[in-house]
This record gives sequence, C-alpha cells and structure tokens, in this order.
Amino acid sequence: MVINFGKSELALSPQGMITDITYQQKSVFPEGKTSFLIRLFRDGNPCEIRDVSLDGNLLT
Repeated sequence: MVINFGKSELALSPQGMITDITYQQKSVFPEGKTSFLIRLFRDGNPCEIRDVSLDGNLLT
C-alpha cells in the first residue's frame, strides 16, 4: 500500500510496517544505508530515539 501526501509517499507492507518513504520520487534514506534514526514525539515532545534497521523489505 502507498499513501500519498503532497510530493511524498509512504510505502507500507501488508502488515502495516513502513517499507520506504519517498519525496519527489526519491527515497529519503541515504543510498546504501540500512539504518536510520526515528524520533518519536508525543504532545510535541521527543520521548524516544532509537535505531531502526532494514530487515529484508521491512523496517524493524
């Protein structure tokens, strides 16, 4: 499933996990990198920063 918003797309697996995020048809993930940081916000305040890795086609 792909969710479009403006010039961006969020690709989801059948299980609802994010598999890619694109902006203007280009992935936002650095080429060749399989991990990145996700910052979780609740009520506008950061509450967690954790490493996320690409496992096959799913981000875990």
